[in-house]
Amino acid sequence: MLVWITGVSGAGKTYLANKLVKKLQNKSILAVHFDGDELRNCFKSESPQDYKKTKRLDIARKYARLGKLVSDQGHLVLFSTISLFNEIQDWNRNNNPKYIEIFLNVPKQKIINRDQKQLISRHFKKSRNNIVGMDVTAETPINPDFVYQDIKPEDEDYLTNFIICRYEEKINENGMGLYKFSKSVFEKT
Repeated sequence: MLVWITGVSGAGKTYLANKLVKKLQNKSILAVHFDGDELRNCFKSESPQDYKKTKRLDIARKYARLGKLVSDQGHLVLFSTISLFNEIQDWNRNNNPKYIEIFLNVPKQKIINRDQKQLISRHFKKSRNNIVGMDVTAETPINPDFVYQDIKPEDEDYLTNFIICRYEEKINENGMGLYKFSKSVFEKT
């Protein structure tokens, strides 16, 4: 199963993914988390050219295929990545039967105020460009499963429970009992 957490830089994608992984672990469910920034660092993708739109799309395609590869091996995969391309969102939905898309649509002013990585301030000083949502147009997801402007603890709990239900459907497809999800309880069918 693939959970794709997307939004512009500073939206809280990594924060949310880390919270979800920890909550899943507390319920004895191991999840693999791939973070876009960590993957760029791992593969040494730090050339200014790597941040242009065409290169971003190429990298997003690789992330999507990696997510599918690991998910197809039976793992619960969370991806926190900008990757705001409709082509990627469509590919993920068409190629991953158990796909959940979470879009963090944080207001631009809140992103500017946060500026955790100093990307926005460097952008305004003209020392950094190719920032999605600033000078690179973001393709807003067409049909995300969840959209949040801000994540609250109860949202984290709700998403964790939803992910567990979808995941258990996947691992119980052999007829051992499916679980139906409701906002506050699990009901065995």
